[in-house]
Amino acid sequence: MIKQYYEHFMMDDWSIIVNNYLNYIITNLEKNKKILKLNNNTINTLKNIKIANFKKTAETLEDSATRSGLYDIEIEINNVTLWANNIQILYPDEDGYFKHQNRKIYTPWVIFDGYEIEELVKEYEDDEEIQSITDKNLDLNTKLIIPGYYLAILSTIFGNLTEKKTKSSDKNEIRFYLINKLAGKIGVTTYRYYKISKNKFMYKKIPLFFIPDKLNYIEYYSNPRKVVYPSEKVSESMRLPHSSHRGIVDFLETPESEKIGLTLSLVDSDNLQYDINKFQFFNNSDKTNAEDILSFATYQIPFILHSDGARILMGSKNLKQALTLNKAEKPYIKTGKEKENIGVNALIAYGLFEGYNFEDGIVVSESFAKRMETIVRETEKFRVKVTPAKFAENELNQWTYKLKDNITVIYWKVKEGDQVKYGDTLFEVKGEYYNKIRKFNYTGKYTAKINKLPKTPERPFKCFNINDEPSTEIEISIEFEVTKPLEIGDKIMGRHGNKGTIAKILNDNEMPTTYVNGTERTLEMILSPLGIVSRMNLGQLYEVHSSIAQQFSDFQDYVNGVSPFENGYKKKDKILESLQKIGSDNYGRFLVKYKDKNWYLTVGFQYFLQRF
Repeated sequence: MIKQYYEHFMMDDWSIIVNNYLNYIITNLEKNKKILKLNNNTINTLKNIKIANFKKTAETLEDSATRSGLYDIEIEINNVTLWANNIQILYPDEDGYFKHQNRKIYTPWVIFDGYEIEELVKEYEDDEEIQSITDKNLDLNTKLIIPGYYLAILSTIFGNLTEKKTKSSDKNEIRFYLINKLAGKIGVTTYRYYKISKNKFMYKKIPLFFIPDKLNYIEYYSNPRKVVYPSEKVSESMRLPHSSHRGIVDFLETPESEKIGLTLSLVDSDNLQYDINKFQFFNNSDKTNAEDILSFATYQIPFILHSDGARILMGSKNLKQALTLNKAEKPYIKTGKEKENIGVNALIAYGLFEGYNFEDGIVVSESFAKRMETIVRETEKFRVKVTPAKFAENELNQWTYKLKDNITVIYWKVKEGDQVKYGDTLFEVKGEYYNKIRKFNYTGKYTAKINKLPKTPERPFKCFNINDEPSTEIEISIEFEVTKPLEIGDKIMGRHGNKGTIAKILNDNEMPTTYVNGTERTLEMILSPLGIVSRMNLGQLYEVHSSIAQQFSDFQDYVNGVSPFENGYKKKDKILESLQKIGSDNYGRFLVKYKDKNWYLTVGFQYFLQRF
């Protein structure tokens, strides 16, 4: 579906896109010209622009998933013709990702409401008219939403058209080739345009491309659907939900940072469409079902009606930060949009345990810790003293730094893909700074695979020690892929915005046991019940009760999935009846034994993930 939103930007003729954009800019400038004292000449110049040509002449194919169009541009403005040939515009793949220099990148959708003026607020800070403008809402009906990369292309064109023109055709041609430099550019770029008055310029911050973290399928799917307003200096009202957001972006997914309310996510709905003439999204449905209101990440959370909104916000964020487990399994209570497995179903109980699960502490069993085994990427850096040569020779498996009669040689003992354990030698160094061969070993706790080694010798640099004595060194970075079980101090989380830190890992025979359906079962995790009442994410209780009733009793209402908007309260009597059939008391609690003590506690399954 994401590909359909981009199809308009892959057209053979870009003149429609440029004209629509310039018309919006003209309207925006005319609306604010009295307040901002804009020069009428700029508006008149834009009105007299004629796009003679902006058509695709060829299409390149880097690989089976990467495409870009080559365009010829010819624009007439004030008797000056601006032109360029072979201007490259990248196209995304089916998942909404671009590829540049053999790496996948994505661009967020940017909410655009015109260009800003430097020092405007400082000069007019006592002006009531200006204050009324800054106290506005994030009304999507009055703003454009354009992919950051394509907005940067349009902004570059706008900058070219508002710059002082020259009669030299070469310089006019060079201006448009700045578009080619946008391909693959990482981060946020500030565009500075023409002067309005002394020390005042039109400008805009535009996010271009970003590298995905590649943590899990939820993060991967969500990145190209990110919507951002590229400014943190806004009034509080700009961060609040607005009626225009409904059916376009998720009310519940936004980061817990200075970008709260300004970074949003598109709803994951087949009814969501994009209008290239208005540069806006619209939703064909007037329904209030989950598909038309929630983003892909929020849709993964069951029973959200029973949890505080702030916890759902945290839950959707946490899911995108989850590491994929080696032994991941499907959740017993699923919502229907799980494409991959990233967590495990843990048999848990809510109860206090010798102070170890106070606050956010969590007690787990050894077998559960092994089930949470994951693969993480870790980078280790080594500083090596070398002969102060400008460059090194790279032959076979060694680097040679040579200056006159002085020489340092680095001998590689491993290659990419090799498995290493603690103490294994990665490389050896022999040279003027070492009396004998110096071994540099792997010091990680767990067995690892070498994921990435330097392709070419590192370039030396000068540094000074604590005594201000100079030396020449290089820094070697090696990336490892580490298979790692759950450890004390690691963070895990459920889907309901509930998270905690592993405080204790017990042998299975030291864990409390519970009796379900006449069978004694070892608990895998003990959570504090105080964490629920303080955070009001009661949705996890419906997951715990319904999951154990589904696995061991006759409750099957959720076996094929459950909507995030499911009202679990309506099924409470049916769930309780099923729980009582397998040994619960009248409140749905099960007998839990630990040493010589007995309790009746809430017991069931909850889907847990490991946090990055």
